Amino acid sequence: MLTYLERAKQEPPHVRRRIAYLAASGATALIFVAWLTVAVTSGTFAIEPSPSYTQGTSQLNDAFAATQTHVNTLLGAAAAFQSNSQDGSSGIKVDTVSSTTVNDTPTTLPF
Repeated sequence: MLTYLERAKQEPPHVRRRIAYLAASGATALIFVAWLTVAVTSGTFAIEPSPSYTQGTSQLNDAFAATQTHVNTLLGAAAAFQSNSQDGSSGIKVDTVSSTTVNDTPTTLPF
């Protein structure tokens, strides 16, 4: 190997560059093949079987049922109105008294 490196040092720059690219590509390909072999044999790329269609639809139905029971918390103010109006009272209160923090006296800015 040392004799090959000594002989490669005496080659023109374009040949040395080609040797370097081939060596780097070969090392990269070797590492990739080793990684791929380990990944395939360990089951990293194994496709897991999907649940049956009926199992998926029953899970979806359960999710819809759970959402339907919690609709009052999901709808915010509209849900509060709905739950309050069921017992006869209105859920939204309108405040007819106005208030302000603005002072009615004009401020003069001195220059």
